[in-house]
Amino acid sequence: MGLYIAITIQGKHNRSQNLYNNLSAKIEASWQTFGTLSSNLENQNPIPLVTVTKSIKSINQGIIPIKKIFSSFDLKQKVITDIESEIEKFEKLLVDKSTRKNNQLNHSKINTELTTLIENINDFYATALREISESL
Repeated sequence: MGLYIAITIQGKHNRSQNLYNNLSAKIEASWQTFGTLSSNLENQNPIPLVTVTKSIKSINQGIIPIKKIFSSFDLKQKVITDIESEIEKFEKLLVDKSTRKNNQLNHSKINTELTTLIENINDFYATALREISESL
């Protein structure tokens, strides 16, 4: 009987560890894509519109499976919806308030707002990683 309990506990631990590894890898990949975009914004002004749209599309596509996993395992989704919401604000700010010329976005007038949003998004990504490590 004791062996059965030990095997069951070990199996649950292994599933939790696998879920943690999978989720953290997906979150880190999305965060890395966001970090690359942030770095490009910091280093390039103007920045090609295609770079921004490709990066944001990639980030959004990475968040979708993360949300589904959070939902299916009854994890708190608030932090993921917060990331999603902040990414939408980020995209809207870039697209609506940047000056466009020759498929380039000049974002110099909104750098302060962008910096604040970037910091918020980075905080949400860190919180997401912390929450899954505490939940699993």
